[in-house]
Amino acid sequence: MAEKLNLDWEPKAPLLLTFEQVGLLLNVSSRTVRRFVARRELIARQLGGRTLILRSSIDVFLRRPYHATESDEEKAERRRRKAEREQVAQL
Repeated sequence: MAEKLNLDWEPKAPLLLTFEQVGLLLNVSSRTVRRFVARRELIARQLGGRTLILRSSIDVFLRRPYHATESDEEKAERRRRKAEREQVAQL
């Protein structure tokens, strides 16, 4: 027999946060949080007309070594994706 779902379950912390909430958590401005998202250091999702940050991406972000930098391959890939987006935007 299948188990019944516990509909009373609630996460201990929000799963999605606003730019302002993330800024408060990280002690940075919401503009800096937007830069992290633009650089894909944090993962954001559109939900109900709002852009929200995944809490799990903050945990991953904080666990990364401070001195971690993009490899040459990652930089080249980022530039390639940007060029593709610009080409599409021109169409």
